[in-house]
Amino acid sequence: MAEISAQADYGVFVANALQPTLNGYYAAGLTSDSRGNLNPYYSAFGGSAAPAAQVSSFPTQTGNVRVGALGMAWHAVTITKQNGNVTWDVDGYRLATVPVNVATLSTNFFLGFHDWFTSANGGPNMEFALYDNVRLELFPPMITAIQIVNGGADVQINFTASSTDQTTDLSLQSSGTAGSGYTDTGASINSAGPGLFEVTLPRSGTQQFYRVKRL
Repeated sequence: MAEISAQADYGVFVANALQPTLNGYYAAGLTSDSRGNLNPYYSAFGGSAAPAAQVSSFPTQTGNVRVGALGMAWHAVTITKQNGNVTWDVDGYRLATVPVNVATLSTNFFLGFHDWFTSANGGPNMEFALYDNVRLELFPPMITAIQIVNGGADVQINFTASSTDQTTDLSLQSSGTAGSGYTDTGASINSAGPGLFEVTLPRSGTQQFYRVKRL
């Protein structure tokens, strides 16, 4: 079904408002059909048929899912908040990018199912969504630079983490040989901006491995 004025096959909401295509949030573009399944951007989806056992129990189901639609198939859906944006991906395809500063985000998330189209459904018992392997993950801290400073006396380490991480949430660990395990250095971590951190500590030995642990 192509997009109509009040509805969309692929829609982004900010608060309770469905966002228009002209906001530039949708990867499919700015045209009026950029939220509809008939837009060529969504052609990688669709074409699936109901499982044979399901059709046997509900024989009114015929044909295949329309091109551009997500029905009758498993899909990997990822919602990511990073660097001032929230992105929405399905099976590795970017569907939308929304700036974080357009709304106040909650610390909770919700999964649900709602069909807002008025088209008749010949098998209403088969109108549902399944969610499996749901995970909420924080980005692991990642070291971005290590350099020798202060005439060779110290090591400076820069790393990134979640924009909500505080210096007290993280610990720098070190090891002379990575396979022997890591121990906390006790070094003070400084913030260099949201999600950006820096730590300087005395140089130790001719070889040292470092990692950052979220506490």
